[in-house]
Amino acid sequence: MITNPCLQAVIEASWYEGEPLCPWFVADHKPFSRIQLYGEMTDFEVGLIFAQLVKYNDLDSESDAYEVLYQVIESETLILPGGLQVRSTADELIYPGCCCGLEE
Repeated sequence: MITNPCLQAVIEASWYEGEPLCPWFVADHKPFSRIQLYGEMTDFEVGLIFAQLVKYNDLDSESDAYEVLYQVIESETLILPGGLQVRSTADELIYPGCCCGLEE
């Protein structure tokens, strides 16, 4: 049976060693794994994506969560590692590569 592939927006989980990622709770994911963005994400998953946004854009995560949020809002441009992943119903994957991010 031939099935249509689907596109999924994914973000790469951040890597950190021994340092707190941010001043809020985050989901536990293997570093450099891909996290699919979807409408029913948990608060901890959203926290992890937001933490990666802060870390990847070299924003200060030492402040309280509201100050960090303000920095994100005030940023002119933001980027995240990740992109569009193609998945078949047989769970065959084509991962995003260099220069196919979600920046624009």
